[in-house]
Amino acid sequence: MRIVKAEEKQVSKIVDMSIRAFETDVNVGGAKGDCPPEFDSAKWHEQMAQEGHLYAAMIEDDLVGAAIIFPDEKSQSVYVGRIFIDSLYHRKGYGTCLMECIEKVFPWAIEFNLDTPCWNKRTNAFYKGLGYRIIKTEDGFNFYQKKSESHGLKYKWSWLCGHVLNPSKSAILKEPDWYNVSVCFFMGSIPDVHIFLKNLDSRGVF
Repeated sequence: MRIVKAEEKQVSKIVDMSIRAFETDVNVGGAKGDCPPEFDSAKWHEQMAQEGHLYAAMIEDDLVGAAIIFPDEKSQSVYVGRIFIDSLYHRKGYGTCLMECIEKVFPWAIEFNLDTPCWNKRTNAFYKGLGYRIIKTEDGFNFYQKKSESHGLKYKWSWLCGHVLNPSKSAILKEPDWYNVSVCFFMGSIPDVHIFLKNLDSRGVF
């Protein structure tokens, strides 16, 4: 599976999928009509596509689902507004694939956030199974969070390598840092990399 920003020509099909997907919530604790806001609105999905928040989930050339995603690179966090897989493709593991794609497509993110209704047995079990933990419960919703420290470190390490290879960018690093950089590069010590990047993080370098 891969995810790509949805095109406007895909919106109509995505809305049909959204309707089919969320109407199955009556099977997992929801009452008829317990669907997310605008789940059946073509206008709203068009707006999300225009703003770059609507992503299409693709299996080869087939559209199988979608996601509404709000990335914030400044805070290194991603808010997953909603995901859905067309009910025609349920029980194939595509939901898990979709979440894995979302986590991989934002390598700079160290935190993923989302919410789901407390009554929804399916989605609560699903997110817990993916390593998300409840950070609060409010107004009938469970709010989940997942830390992705390895992705954040990978992004920071790439940033650091860019500064090492381009001396013109190196003014932000102090002389003691270069000793630590050499240890990380030449000794290949993962714990040293972890500690060094956390030290830079605490100084506001990133």
